[in-house]
Amino acid sequence: MVSRIHVLTAAHCLKNRQVNNTAVLYGTNTLIYGVTYNIRWWIYFNEWALYRNKPLPFIENDIAILKLTHQIVGHFQPALLLQTTEVEMIGYPVFLAGWGTSDRRVLSLNLLTDVAVVVSNAQCEAHILRGDFGGPVLHCGRLVGINKQVLPKGTSVETIQKINVHMNTSYYSEFITDVTNDDFVWHGIRQIFTSCRTQCNFPTVNALIGSEVRSAQSGDFSFLAAFRHVNLLDPHPTRNHICTGSLITRSHVLSAAQCIENRSPNETVVIHGSNLLDYCAEYNIEWWITYTEWALYRNMFLDIVDHDVSVTKLTHPIEEQFQVGRLAPISITDAVDKFVRMAGWGISNQRQISRAILLGSARVLFNDDCERRIFDASGRAVMIGESHFCTHNSPFTLLKRGDFGGPVLYYNRIIGINKEVLPDLVNRYNPEKVNVHSNIHYYREFILYVSNENFAWL
Repeated sequence: MVSRIHVLTAAHCLKNRQVNNTAVLYGTNTLIYGVTYNIRWWIYFNEWALYRNKPLPFIENDIAILKLTHQIVGHFQPALLLQTTEVEMIGYPVFLAGWGTSDRRVLSLNLLTDVAVVVSNAQCEAHILRGDFGGPVLHCGRLVGINKQVLPKGTSVETIQKINVHMNTSYYSEFITDVTNDDFVWHGIRQIFTSCRTQCNFPTVNALIGSEVRSAQSGDFSFLAAFRHVNLLDPHPTRNHICTGSLITRSHVLSAAQCIENRSPNETVVIHGSNLLDYCAEYNIEWWITYTEWALYRNMFLDIVDHDVSVTKLTHPIEEQFQVGRLAPISITDAVDKFVRMAGWGISNQRQISRAILLGSARVLFNDDCERRIFDASGRAVMIGESHFCTHNSPFTLLKRGDFGGPVLYYNRIIGINKEVLPDLVNRYNPEKVNVHSNIHYYREFILYVSNENFAWL
């Protein structure tokens, strides 16, 4: 308890759980005598970072805050955070606490504590077990960490080489302070995308289309780029827009293969440098390559024909300061039933390109759920294989043509590439329509291979 209404714990304690079937137990050191408190909401650090537009230097931030529906009354002192660094703590003893499983794999009914020494690269003197995860690490009666895991993992007999791993609360102090403020309210990860929520009105919303779509703020997703047709007779910034892409290095753009189909590099440019198409700088293209071309070049077996992924190489690296897009280090299966973000310059229902980058959110579907929705809407059976995945939202968020090639983002990392909307029911809205994306994890080898500076394509 870091306040009378907020609980600090590990994010993985809440994974795959729902607020309405989880409760907080408090009031005694013995589990069977505690008082149960209902939960209003919880928030992970990664969700907060997205909401506050904070950078995520890595994906695994195993820390969360829960808010109860009512304050806990009575006499007790909420935990206080100790502002220190892990380096300053090396060599000092700390207390570990939690209701953990014993060596016989039996959950302890009583709160257990132990002492360990903070080390840099040595052995610990005590081992935490699963029930202890999320519990506090205390120094001089103040919180310095949260129990996370034991490494190396394994089911063999405990050895003195194993160490406890904890989350450093000083690193996450801004997150903890912000979300435990009485004024902070959280309605779930979709709150990130609802700052411009309107009544769902299909004919008037822009692309991406949907009631929760908003314009990107200046500086958001600085790695986004666009493909533009070179039209010397009518050099219009929006009418000549082709597709969206992502700069994964300073000279390589990841996009969809359909964006470059039947086009020539000397009649196409990549634009970058602003959220507004009017103010982007143009960059010439040296070459581009699709996954299919690379697979043939490498004499690889092509199990399907529809590989809609490409990488484009610029003639010169972009020199301005920006953060390149990074590939998500996880499989798409880890993101199923989670919300992701899509970004791009899309075409509205009035057939107009949006001048500004638009962002929307949708939930990743199981592939069989995606196939069912397509069949229900069209009567046509479509197989979604491991190279693709689908997203859906209610109220809807749907891609439009100019969004194709743009990134699907999970915690600001690229997990997919916008491909199409299915079923393709022209000018017909159907709530079962889904967005289809290329799965980055499936194409990872190709992307890394051709974006290497030593690779050249003629």
